Amino acid sequence: MLATIETERLILRPLTPADEEDLYRLWSDPNVVRYTSLVSLTREQVHDFIERWIHYGDHPGHGAWAIVVRDPRVFAGYCFLRFLFDTSDTELGYGLAQAFWGRGYMSEAVQAVLAWGLDRGLERIVAAAMPENIASWRVMEKCGMRFEGLQDYRGTLDRFYAIGRAAKKQQGRLL
Repeated sequence: MLATIETERLILRPLTPADEEDLYRLWSDPNVVRYTSLVSLTREQVHDFIERWIHYGDHPGHGAWAIVVRDPRVFAGYCFLRFLFDTSDTELGYGLAQAFWGRGYMSEAVQAVLAWGLDRGLERIVAAAMPENIASWRVMEKCGMRFEGLQDYRGTLDRFYAIGRAAKKQQGRLL
């Protein structure tokens, strides 16, 4: 079973079908999806995502979490670790409702999830962000991920970042 991860201000709990309405609201916001799907998602698409994401936790070091702000206890977003297409890398993905932007919540969640994955033996975790999504690539950099250049990612040229176990050992501490 996927672990719940707690930070100072957040609870990252395993994503469940009960999160469907919250994710639908998040992915219905054009400002949230402009850097991901580019279009708002339908309820059916959100349902399909959740069904798939729940099974990420079937693989060691992978999973999908709901990001819940401790006070007040409210759904704020999601974060996941999953296989990256035809590679041996693990992909980090995340999204946050606009009401929670600019408070450092995403950096806090990403640091915790990266540490969790690396502690479970993942060798390399990568993430991609559209070049114009400055907030996202700043989160990656703040969390110790290193820019590797522009790469094709699902038909767009995105900024790619990575972190691995070697970087964690070099830092000599938990992320």
